[in-house]
Amino acid sequence: MQPIYADFSVTPARLGNVTSRHGGCVQRDGHLGLLAGGSVEFAFDLAEEDVVYGATLCVTSMVPLDDEPWGYLRMEVLLNGETLFDSVIVSQRDSPSDSNLGIPGDRLLPGRNTLVLRARPDAPGTLRLHRVTLDPSNRPGQSLRALTDLDAPRSVFAFDTQARPDGGGAWRAGRPVLVHLDREGPALLRQLSWRNADGSEAAVAFQSGMTEFYGHHRTADGQGAEFRGRLSAARVFPAGTEGVVVHRFHTQEGWGGGWHASGDLRLAVEDGSGDVARISWRDQRDESGSVVLRTPPPGSGRGEVTGLVATVRADRENLRGGEIADNLLDGVRGAKWLAFSDRADLLFSFDRQVTVRHYVLVSANDFAERDPRDWTLEGSNDTRSWTVLDSRTGVSFSERHQPRAFTFAGERAYRHLRLRISRTGCDVVQLAQVRFFEAASPALGFTGFYQRVGEGPIGYRGTAAEPAGPREPEPFAGSAAGAFAGRPMTPFSNVAASALTAAVPGRPLSRAATAGVPAKAGEPVRATAPAEHGEPVELGEPVEATAPADAGEALSTVEPVSAFSEPVSAFAEATAAVPAEPASPTVAAEPGEPAEPAEPGEPSAPATDPRLTTVDGWRAFLREYSADFLRVADENERFNVTDEQTESGWLGFEGAGEAEIAELEGRLGTPLPPSYRTFLATSDGWHQLGSSMWEMRTAKEVGWFRDVEPETCDILDEGDDELGALVRRGLLISREGDAEYWFLDPETVSPDGEWAAYTWSSWAFLSDEYPSFAALVAAEREACEELWGQDGRPVRTEGADELVAEGRALALRGEVDAALAAFDRATVRGSGAGLYLKSLLGAFLDLRNAHHTLRNSVLSTPHVAAAIGPERMRAEAVPLFLRAFEADQHARPEHYLPMVREYLPETDTGSPTGPDAREYWLARRAAFVPPVLDEPSAFQKALAHARHHVAIGDPEGAWNMVRHSLTHWHSDDPHAIAPVILLTDPAFREVVTDRRARLIVRTPRGEGRAPEAGG
Repeated sequence: MQPIYADFSVTPARLGNVTSRHGGCVQRDGHLGLLAGGSVEFAFDLAEEDVVYGATLCVTSMVPLDDEPWGYLRMEVLLNGETLFDSVIVSQRDSPSDSNLGIPGDRLLPGRNTLVLRARPDAPGTLRLHRVTLDPSNRPGQSLRALTDLDAPRSVFAFDTQARPDGGGAWRAGRPVLVHLDREGPALLRQLSWRNADGSEAAVAFQSGMTEFYGHHRTADGQGAEFRGRLSAARVFPAGTEGVVVHRFHTQEGWGGGWHASGDLRLAVEDGSGDVARISWRDQRDESGSVVLRTPPPGSGRGEVTGLVATVRADRENLRGGEIADNLLDGVRGAKWLAFSDRADLLFSFDRQVTVRHYVLVSANDFAERDPRDWTLEGSNDTRSWTVLDSRTGVSFSERHQPRAFTFAGERAYRHLRLRISRTGCDVVQLAQVRFFEAASPALGFTGFYQRVGEGPIGYRGTAAEPAGPREPEPFAGSAAGAFAGRPMTPFSNVAASALTAAVPGRPLSRAATAGVPAKAGEPVRATAPAEHGEPVELGEPVEATAPADAGEALSTVEPVSAFSEPVSAFAEATAAVPAEPASPTVAAEPGEPAEPAEPGEPSAPATDPRLTTVDGWRAFLREYSADFLRVADENERFNVTDEQTESGWLGFEGAGEAEIAELEGRLGTPLPPSYRTFLATSDGWHQLGSSMWEMRTAKEVGWFRDVEPETCDILDEGDDELGALVRRGLLISREGDAEYWFLDPETVSPDGEWAAYTWSSWAFLSDEYPSFAALVAAEREACEELWGQDGRPVRTEGADELVAEGRALALRGEVDAALAAFDRATVRGSGAGLYLKSLLGAFLDLRNAHHTLRNSVLSTPHVAAAIGPERMRAEAVPLFLRAFEADQHARPEHYLPMVREYLPETDTGSPTGPDAREYWLARRAAFVPPVLDEPSAFQKALAHARHHVAIGDPEGAWNMVRHSLTHWHSDDPHAIAPVILLTDPAFREVVTDRRARLIVRTPRGEGRAPEAGG
């Protein structure tokens, strides 16, 4: 569907793919006034495919406050001559607002449609109509974006390019180049230069309007060329950047001896050569800048889909040497694929269609001349017709086991990808690994300079405005698309909480006709009460509804009207659109709750939560932590907590006075970092500040690590100069822990004066760097809550069941990482089911180490067994545990079988201890027969066929049947997310390899499986 809009906020009105006429109306500056009985008619054409999903009609209107105090006016909506809504309420207010109305697909017609908005004949005032838009329900906000783009400046420039070798020759077509730069607004450029991670670089100058450029280019192997380009498209951001890595930064400028928050920077330079590493520019205002990007590792990317590869085949491979194509997916160091030819094809077939825009090749262990130098990557859905996605020539790998990343633009999804290698440096080709991603990761930050006209250069640095992980769709004004990460949007979702749905007289309203807002499971949603049979709801009567636990279900605010046989009359007071939740920076949330996304345009976050740089902030934080600790900690954890501390609900002491802190700073010869200074002022020392930190030093006890613990410094300095230097200059702030030390580094200081913080322990060694003392404390508190939750002693339990349901829905859709994250959050809230499902999913992902997780998180955790029941423990958890241990040739039955003694039948063989212990436990193991859980009959039949293939020596045929069986597997049990029998049945031990086990849980199954188009 093309954008359809009518904008009456300007004169003459702006119309998009629609014609309009009106009667009984007054055109004024900024609106079209509908008098009593006045109407406006719109005519528009739709293609047959446009009517499938229905549409969302958005009417932006108001009743002015300077009219008589009517409160509201009524408006009728007719579509193709039939009443759609007979009494939509438009409120009296001081600014226009949106009414979002859902239109079922069966009310729209292929070809010409007419839509009429009419003020009621008895209307006592004027209804001001500002804007009307119509969007397909699966692409909300499309028309408003198109309307907004009419006035928006173009900032995404695409160029067709040509290059001519240094020294002359013919101009040859090159790769397209895309350029986008926005520094507090779009910028037109005079000059631009960039260097890619592979060493290729270019410098160009633009004509005014950026219609053409001319410059030079140098390839990664040093070949120079003239370089020119002609503008092929100029678009409004984000149009044209699909599949392109757009870097977004919160920035700071350095001047006057300090760093100061500056505006955001957004940039993209894509020439098809890989990740850009350095960019310099001068704009048409003669302001200039240069930045060096801090890029993530080459092996990273967003939305990895390598795990969805079902099979990989090579037309040539070294079977005798075991250097086969399957090795490319395992990522085992030392393994590789090799073919005795300088040309070879690799065919990767995915379990479903995937959109790939970024891939990584890893060089193998020896002989650089065997590395691929020229290749093409192609996509297909039938393995007969192929589309070239990416081509590379002259590529080189400078190291062994070196990952090199390649990015290209593309929107189509394919079931098969083919890597066609056409040249190496000899007559052999080899690779260690191949990985595929939906997109490349943006830079983590940058450093550089900026210079304004007539001023000297200043420092310029930035931090990523979004994490370098998978990115959800960009939000648009009024759009709910992508609003809930990992959850599907029903194609009938509307964008306002008061969304309405039309009913046809005499026809019940189908589920497909409803419009609703997807809501977070278990959270209340403000919605407008449904109308009662032809009567509008009175103003100010919102109701609350709770979202269903099923994460994939949209909450319809109008479900009760499905039985109406007359036109719907409903209250359509405009509400704010549901905000989208793209990947974004986060700011600290209340302890124990998920972090909230930062506002767009917010400057880079300080090194610590500002609340933890004040005494009041620390006191609130520590008071709450003390209450949590005293409520859930066991006796062992409370060993040094005094009766006085228990009674007062405070694990600390009186704060250090200003004189004591000043004396400490004088003794150290430096001011303390803000968050630690205010911590001492809040409590001079502390008991139990983390699971392994039992006591913090007082102001009188704090000192340099080298002075307070010289022997420990000497030990840590042995064989590790870097660690030794770090601890010797560190400020030791902890007094006693589980062989653990906490210290601050005065040489790593943030712009807001915080020192980096570290922990070192004899069992975990050196921790990662924390940006501040407060950040370390917050992380330790979070770790405590995770441990307590896993042990069944949660600090908070709210939302645990909803998170389990969300995780299960994600797991069934094959979204493993998102599912694990949901189960993790449920586990922190004390959910035994969440911990079990997390462990179960982990077993498929890493069967070799599953016994550790199953032992520590399931078999030895009573609240897990209580949550899922003894039957499932015997049918799944115990057999999985046994299979994992039995795969370990060094495991001894007399050691691991006692861990599941309560599930193994007693026998008369031998004794549990002494020389006969092994025979005793093996006899009990042999007597154990796990119960068989009910499975769908079609799934059981498919497994029977698979077992037959195993019996006749056809493991590949068995695997094909196993994969086929997944289409028939489903379960209504809330604790079932995958057919565990595929791992526990001995018949499939050689069929379901580690990689295939990972593929099983990345394959949509059960209710998570959706119909699929194409090959």
